[in-house]
Amino acid sequence: MQDRPGICNYAGPSRNMQLCRTVPEFRDMLAAMRVLLVGPGQLGRVIAGGLVACGVTVDPVVRGEAIAPGAVHDLVLVGVGERDLDAVLAPLPETHRARVVLLQNELVPASWQAHAIARPTVLVVWFEKKKGRAIQEVRETEVAGPHAALFVRALAAMDVRAKEIPEPALASALVVKNLYIVGANVLGLALGGTTGELVHAHRARTERVLREVVAIERSRLGPAISIDDDDVVARTLEAFLADPQHGTVGRTAQERLGRALERARAASLATPELDAIAHAHAS
Repeated sequence: MQDRPGICNYAGPSRNMQLCRTVPEFRDMLAAMRVLLVGPGQLGRVIAGGLVACGVTVDPVVRGEAIAPGAVHDLVLVGVGERDLDAVLAPLPETHRARVVLLQNELVPASWQAHAIARPTVLVVWFEKKKGRAIQEVRETEVAGPHAALFVRALAAMDVRAKEIPEPALASALVVKNLYIVGANVLGLALGGTTGELVHAHRARTERVLREVVAIERSRLGPAISIDDDDVVARTLEAFLADPQHGTVGRTAQERLGRALERARAASLATPELDAIAHAHAS
């Protein structure tokens, strides 16, 4: 296992650096804690920096590097992108499956349940970190699961707003984030502009697209988990307005559209709005 290149230095100065260490109930526990960071990308580095600021030892491994079953880590923070998640979780040693922390976009409970992971800690991330740029927050990050409190404090140490949410609220929180990321990117392909413009200038089309994506997300949740379509659409529109100058289309927009359509076809869902956008942008 390699050393922790750049993790300690990445934390940088923060007015909240001592937050975790000065909370008595956390101090001793954190001093002995080790976290394995799998795939130290930009988001993972931010979170790892907060953990280090709290006194936690973070050991990074690159994507694809084998994790020894006997390795001693209290938590496994999976920092790879969503398209690489299955490849990381599938070979994860049984000893580590109860210690998983996830932060990817497009998650639903089936994403981890498919790998016999029952109760991970999950970050619904509402900030961006691009290489060479400052952290950009859209709204408060939400964290659920057994170790939510630790990660709320770690993010606070990096001056990132976060709050713990109850585990029953996680599914709808994930759906709202998925609507935001898929909806903004797909609509960005057709309309460009900002998330604020999606609401103010193109609201009717925006809502039609979001409702198609809601149907896809509901199919991914399965019948055991119910969501209120109107509620998650309204919360997504609020998120679009939380940072109204935020750009829509990203480098993965076509990929996200393709995944959405694959999921719709698998669930036999009609998606006329998504189909029209895909047709207009077919290569």
